[in-house]
Amino acid sequence: MDRLRLFRRSAKRFRKDESASSTVEFVIVFPLFIAVVLAMFEAGWIMTKSMMLDRGTDLAMRSVRLGLYNNPTRAKIRNDICDIATIIDDCNSTLVVEMTRIDPNDVNVDWPGATAECYDRGIVDFEPTTGFNPGAPTEIMFVRVCALVDPIFPLIGLGARLPQEPNGGFRLTSYSAFNNEP
Repeated sequence: MDRLRLFRRSAKRFRKDESASSTVEFVIVFPLFIAVVLAMFEAGWIMTKSMMLDRGTDLAMRSVRLGLYNNPTRAKIRNDICDIATIIDDCNSTLVVEMTRIDPNDVNVDWPGATAECYDRGIVDFEPTTGFNPGAPTEIMFVRVCALVDPIFPLIGLGARLPQEPNGGFRLTSYSAFNNEP
């Protein structure tokens, strides 16, 4: 009986004691706060990489559209995009560029596939199977660029929810369509 009374008194004192209440609140709220901050940082970094990829694609396609290249190649366009999108890791060896001619007279336009082909990290000497046709003057061209990037915090927040490729990384894509100048 004395032990039960002692236990009740101890429990009553414990309920009334507020000396560590702020520590308990901190332990509960701090990890959530840090997860939100890291997710915001991840989203901002991914958005920055995506905007740099779009900008690089736009400027490279402007050079193609205006005929500033005598004979544009996939490697030359990839290098031009990567020179602008400098924050994309290993850009020159992993960026995939696809350029296809679109026939404006065809009512059943055969648009390229719904998703861009990206670099496959599982293949040592990866060669894209996509087409690369810079087109002739006055032709309408469709360009698709894909880069694989890794999240900064892959196990927390946004980095954990991004759709991952089988061999790591997630896709950043950029699209462009233009009419070659005569």
